Amino acid sequence: MGAPKGNQNGKKGKEWSDALRKAVYRPSNEVNDEGQRKRRLEVIADKVATLAENGEMSAIKEVGERLDGKSPAYMEVSHSDITERTYEQLLEELRQELEGTGISPESLGISARDQVTH
Repeated sequence: MGAPKGNQNGKKGKEWSDALRKAVYRPSNEVNDEGQRKRRLEVIADKVATLAENGEMSAIKEVGERLDGKSPAYMEVSHSDITERTYEQLLEELRQELEGTGISPESLGISARDQVTH
């Protein structure tokens, strides 16, 4: 489902991402085994892989997330939580927990139409 017609929010920051995309695809000063100049993106990826190999946790996390995808977010809910709060309240709390992750309750198959059975 896309943004409503006329919504310009998708263009925010696009100039920066476009410029960055162009920059990383330009040739670097490093050459590969065939004697051709590597793209800057390849050089960056090599450096991240080396950092991960040397135990740098942020690089390890980056490699894992790029290759396997981000780990799903989990929210613990006990039976007493469900009986004391409404489904709508739990759904709103889940939305808040997922905020900024790019994951929505709907993408997990959860919607306001679902019913909680006890």
